[in-house]
Amino acid sequence: MTMLRSFAGRRDVLRQWRGAVRRHWLFAAVLACAAALRVVVQEAYRPALIFPDSERYLQYTQAFLTGTWAPDWLRTSGYSLLLIPAVLMHNLAVVVAAQHLLGLASAVLIYATLIHFGARRWVAALATVPVLFDPLQLDIEQYVLTDVIATFLVLAALVVLVWKRDAIGRAAPVAAGLLIGAATIIRESDLVVIIPAVLYLVVVVRPWRRRAVLVGLLLAGFLPPVLGYLGWHEVWYRSFDFVDYDSQFMYGRISQFADCSGVSLPTYEKSLCPRQPPAQRDPNFYMWDPLSPQVVYRAPAGMNKSEIIADFDRRIIEHQPLAYLKAVAGDVLYSFSPVRGDGPEHYPAIYHQFLPYFRADAQERATLQTYTGSGPHLQPTLARFLTDYGRYFWVPGPLLAGGLLLGLAGMAGGRRKRGVKERPKERPKERQGASGLRGACLLFALGTIAVVLPPFIIADFDWRYELPQFSLIPVAAVLGWLSLTGAGKRAGEQTEQELQAIVSDPDGGRLPDSGHAEDLPGRTGPRAPEAGPIGAERAQRRDRLRRPRARAAPDAGDAGRRPVTGRAREPGRGHHRRVARAGADHGRSRHVGGTRRRPADRARRPAPPRGGGGLRGAAHRGQGRRPGGRQRLRLDESHGP
Repeated sequence: MTMLRSFAGRRDVLRQWRGAVRRHWLFAAVLACAAALRVVVQEAYRPALIFPDSERYLQYTQAFLTGTWAPDWLRTSGYSLLLIPAVLMHNLAVVVAAQHLLGLASAVLIYATLIHFGARRWVAALATVPVLFDPLQLDIEQYVLTDVIATFLVLAALVVLVWKRDAIGRAAPVAAGLLIGAATIIRESDLVVIIPAVLYLVVVVRPWRRRAVLVGLLLAGFLPPVLGYLGWHEVWYRSFDFVDYDSQFMYGRISQFADCSGVSLPTYEKSLCPRQPPAQRDPNFYMWDPLSPQVVYRAPAGMNKSEIIADFDRRIIEHQPLAYLKAVAGDVLYSFSPVRGDGPEHYPAIYHQFLPYFRADAQERATLQTYTGSGPHLQPTLARFLTDYGRYFWVPGPLLAGGLLLGLAGMAGGRRKRGVKERPKERPKERQGASGLRGACLLFALGTIAVVLPPFIIADFDWRYELPQFSLIPVAAVLGWLSLTGAGKRAGEQTEQELQAIVSDPDGGRLPDSGHAEDLPGRTGPRAPEAGPIGAERAQRRDRLRRPRARAAPDAGDAGRRPVTGRAREPGRGHHRRVARAGADHGRSRHVGGTRRRPADRARRPAPPRGGGGLRGAAHRGQGRRPGGRQRLRLDESHGP
């Protein structure tokens, strides 16, 4: 018996999956194509692509396995912790396979979120194209880098937070805070995402006591991993920070425009001034090269080198604020460029492009040999296909910029009708406060800015910093469009008016011939009782449909007129039985052109108050004379609820 139940349960699950695939066949087809393309990428460049940052992540993973638990002072070590199983197995292909799966999972989250908020299926499927097919996304997934998993964690956090809108419970803020905290210890720039998350709760949630509780729960999930990592770094390096290289990153940022003339500098900081003309400076040299002024700099006795470089950075920015803003703005604008070149700082874009050969220098080949036991392996045919694919297909930057602007515009919502003044209680729930689509637009649009902007503030341009655009901007764009046009529906709920429409007209204007709601298409048995006030109301409506017809009371003014003869059709005669009961439920009705003639020898029964909706209110509004002396009630659809 247990085996039969298990088999039946599996069959039900399989049936549900088949039904979901039939309903969402377009997205299923797109997802299958994207999965096949990722298989091609993984087979073309095995076991994984190595970036200079990859070597450092793997080195610290190996250090953890040998018992040295000091975090990296240059980059956060959360990603190195995740690499421990792969390093133990000597298999980096597992890492990139997991990252490819996260890319597919990101598309599923995007599609589910947009469908949940009322987008059409083809629109939701179209919104997943950037994260599924852009060559930059595919290429970064094949690298041992933090960007894919950090972006996925941020996307998951925003989806969890926005899913129930203002009806959010207490578990969702905690989960969202944990996800943002996990993304922060993997990539520290994601720390800023907590700001739009808090702002979303402040704007959407009412009243203020509940708002304060949910914000506190969000921070309760966010702070433990973040404070734990900061404490870990403090123990080893006596610095309550994520890394010790922030000032050096900023030094590379300002080196392209720094002009020390006219700046009041201490004597020990003057050696940090760049000597080359600005047009000849390479920010990459000033940030990483062993001959860079900040690398060869020796701090005076009793002073900290990082603090000295940070003070120099501050003085230059205060002296040249417009030049600094121009550099940051130039990088931001170039991130939405229609083409993908080397960027304003001429950082080689070839690192993040598919190539017909395996791009790896001697050190990167040694890294693969150390952590996998084998060197790089190239499949030339597949590599040439991917090279051509990346040359002719990508998501244009202006399209992403337009999507971000659409998401920002959606924060204002659609326009109200002129001349219509709504009371707060009569206002649709989507427009009460900011709990509708406007709040979701705020979260995803500002969340995109919070993820993309920080790297440009402290570092040079790099295309891999743009990876979050492919996941977050499409969601913000579609939500913005739904908000501006009013095409979205309130996800996961139905208003009382919608429920009344379903009860009064569950089959698109026609009830089955039996007149019973249980006999609707797809029903195999009696309707189960429903809980709650709405369920009770629906049960009462069904009971009223089953009442036996009562004869109409005579009208004193109808004496002498021809009485109505005959009876209503017997039960089981479908439409006439249903309408007769609905008319009897009201007690009296009007004739389309006169007063209904009733027997003069009967006392008139007082009529109950007129109903306003459903079959009960719609059926009695019109009637007509049937041949043979019988009277028939007609549904007047123009007087619906």
